[in-house]
Amino acid sequence: MDQPGKNRIREWTEELERKRAREEEQRRKRRRGLVRRLSVFGVIMLLFTAASGYTYYDQKQTLNEQERQYNEHRAELAELEEKEEELALEIKRLQEPEYIAEIARRDYFLSNSDETLFQLPRDDSDQD
Repeated sequence: MDQPGKNRIREWTEELERKRAREEEQRRKRRRGLVRRLSVFGVIMLLFTAASGYTYYDQKQTLNEQERQYNEHRAELAELEEKEEELALEIKRLQEPEYIAEIARRDYFLSNSDETLFQLPRDDSDQD
């Protein structure tokens, strides 16, 4: 009787050990699967983060370039508006006979019948 009881206990112990080994193997497989899933998820997140970072950087560069162009155009617009004001004033002045007479005297050396024009030599310092 001692033998059959010991055999039963041994069988039961071996069966218990096999069951534990299977459970341990299943746990290892699950853990390995978890590590794989987390690794794949991490790689996907890394790729997503890299793509997002690149997009952000590219858009920031584009925005900076557009801001630079905007500022250049604003400066150019201010210059053109100033020139427009000067030209409008010049048009207004050209409609006055006194201003036309002044230009004729200065640029074309014309004079009235009762005037005598004298042209003085210019100094070298005046030409600079």
